[in-house]
Amino acid sequence: MFARYRNQSIAQQIVQVACILLLIIFAAMTIVVTQLAELSALRNTEQSLTAQVNSMKSQLDAYFENVNERGERSSNMCRKYLPGDIAVGSGTIQTGGGRGGGSRKSGRAGKKPVAVCCCI
Repeated sequence: MFARYRNQSIAQQIVQVACILLLIIFAAMTIVVTQLAELSALRNTEQSLTAQVNSMKSQLDAYFENVNERGERSSNMCRKYLPGDIAVGSGTIQTGGGRGGGSRKSGRAGKKPVAVCCCI
């Protein structure tokens, strides 16, 4: 193999060595660029997911606060217009016999009651 190489002209020997060196250099550059691109993509993905998680967290916190405020307003309305104290009861209560008629559990027909409000 080396005997054939020695028998070639100097120009051919230089071209072959240059081609091998260029092949090695470009392969190394390709590997480095690929790894850097992968790291950059991972960093960008992590930042994007972090931003999305923070956005969802703030939305859920706002929803939670709104639900708490609505519950507080509803409780205040109940306390304001009903005589006496409000206590949690058990079982069913008789409603006014409106459209649905009959008795309801916590105002949610057909569903398990969370709590029944009544005045003492």
